[in-house]
Amino acid sequence: MSPFERELEILRPIVLDVGRYVCRLQKTAMVSEKAGGEPVTEADREANRRLVAAIHEHFPNDYILAEESFIDDQSWTKAERSWLIDPIDGTREYIEGRDDFSIMVGLAIEGCAAFGIVYQASLDHLFWGGPACGSFLETKDGRRQLKVEPPIELSEMTGAISRSHVPPNLKRCLELLGIKKSLGRGSVGVKVALVSSGEADLYIHLSKGTKAWDLCAPDAILSGAGGMFTDCFGSPFDYRAPNIENCQGIIASRCHHQQIVERLEPVSQTFRH
Repeated sequence: MSPFERELEILRPIVLDVGRYVCRLQKTAMVSEKAGGEPVTEADREANRRLVAAIHEHFPNDYILAEESFIDDQSWTKAERSWLIDPIDGTREYIEGRDDFSIMVGLAIEGCAAFGIVYQASLDHLFWGGPACGSFLETKDGRRQLKVEPPIELSEMTGAISRSHVPPNLKRCLELLGIKKSLGRGSVGVKVALVSSGEADLYIHLSKGTKAWDLCAPDAILSGAGGMFTDCFGSPFDYRAPNIENCQGIIASRCHHQQIVERLEPVSQTFRH
């Protein structure tokens, strides 16, 4: 049995079923507000419940860190295996009726991203994989392996950026790298999926606001495709860190990763935590 074959066999139908559920509710889901002013829908909470229940049933000894049922008991800092769940990554896009939201389930082993699933449900695009098993994209047309192509010049790269707002520090980053082409999307998972699949070459998030469940699944998938996923200082993410909030930004790339980190240092230093 190849690495994580059992995890995929169990989780694929569950994630697909949750995806169908959230798509059915997209136009009618009741919306409320969480602490801090972030929107949440009944679909977020029910998708969270279904994913947590399924993982607990099949992997009872693993820790589960899920956005809509998070309890800050620090238990994940001691867990060998932890599942990190974002039931709807891109809730604002989901509420707006857009297709750039995703369901994300990541598995960290000893603090490292080992396996992930990112499902762009409205398009029926299922991304999955990790460093030990390779990464793949499944669509109605079949399955293809995701592999980083030979490097291209920095100035020829396409950046995956926020659909609605490009902050000044990101504009400055693109200028420092000489990048002129970009694709706008909502969910972090969807933007990193663009990099994993080769539609984009780079994703930069140089601000606070992401949490561990936003990172683990896309981290595993991009790494399995041969890319790199680090904070903006070039350090890998530790999913056993006591603080689930990421204050160090994200750089996800298909090539030239260290060069990108070095070029962006003038901007990165402005929010070093």
